[in-house]
Amino acid sequence: MAFDFSIEYKKGNENKAADALFRNEEAKLLDISLLSPNDPLYAQIKEIWSSDAALHELITKLQVQPFRSYTWINYQLRWKGRLVVGADHQLRQSIIRLWHSTPQGGHSGMDATIKRLKSLFFWKTLSQDIREFINKCDICQRHKYDASTYPGLLQPLPIPGGVWTDICLDFIEGLPKSNGKEKPPIYLPYLVGEAVTDMVDRSLAAREAIIQLLKFHLARAQQKMKDMTNNRRFDRSFVVGDWIYLKLQSYRKISVASRLFNKLAAKYFGPFPITAKVGAVAYRLLLPTDVLIHPTFHMSQLKKCHEVPATISHPHVLHLSSPYYLEPEGILSRRLVKKGNKAACQVLVKWSGVDAAQATWEYLTDLQHRFPSFTLEGKGVLD
Repeated sequence: MAFDFSIEYKKGNENKAADALFRNEEAKLLDISLLSPNDPLYAQIKEIWSSDAALHELITKLQVQPFRSYTWINYQLRWKGRLVVGADHQLRQSIIRLWHSTPQGGHSGMDATIKRLKSLFFWKTLSQDIREFINKCDICQRHKYDASTYPGLLQPLPIPGGVWTDICLDFIEGLPKSNGKEKPPIYLPYLVGEAVTDMVDRSLAAREAIIQLLKFHLARAQQKMKDMTNNRRFDRSFVVGDWIYLKLQSYRKISVASRLFNKLAAKYFGPFPITAKVGAVAYRLLLPTDVLIHPTFHMSQLKKCHEVPATISHPHVLHLSSPYYLEPEGILSRRLVKKGNKAACQVLVKWSGVDAAQATWEYLTDLQHRFPSFTLEGKGVLD
């Protein structure tokens, strides 16, 4: 507690030995520093013992004889050895905040925070209050992954009633035209009973019988696939106006915020409000106008914000002309790695405006997909 610390990122291959204090799950340093007799927090707890009528009456009884598991020793009210905290909501929130949201608390999970606080304090709704506090913690919601089952039930396309009778369109809007056309032409087939000759009519009837058989097998296979998939999923829904945290894949984070090491970045961005529901499992969010991604997302990428923070600090929005928008400048090296059952090429990319020591390994196919205008000729060792 008597030292000033500077937290710096260290690569895994350079971190040969972990500090033993970092692995101390009990974090006793915080407990010792904040529960000394001269600490303001301890003074607030003692003040509640006098101002709370119920606790004051309890202390009076304990001075005559013990009462249940309560004790009054050394002018301290305890329950099974733990300090009793009176019915003061602000004081209880302050205690939880100190043992969870401070650097010493480290935004521990619910179980760890409950264990630490239960070893020191007592009030009847302690566990419930801790769970509500952590559920509403903005930092925890943005940085911790969602451990729930994959959300969103499978939504198979309906089986067509006939040729060109059912047409499905993607919900993405504003895409460029293809060869000057916005949608393909629709052709209407002949129907059974409308042919001119009997031979054509029999041919169409045979085709109709085959189509009905195909529909039967498609429906059976589709239902089986739906049942198997939905056993590992759960249904989640939001309403328009809800505030939502957005999860992005690593290769998409660059379009929202610039960070060299994406694994250190928050897993979720936001919160953002929902403006519309698109289909059964997708929602449109109100993103900043300059964010370089489409605003409609599958519900598996969304997590509900339990409490909107007082101040919302969105990451720095990037423009294509921004100096913070990293682009490949050159290729420093290459290697072959195993990807699944195949060999894949990775290249060591020197990014624009970033020192060569911070170059990163990228799959060549991913790099070419993200930056189609980037050519490999004259860009380093890769010829």
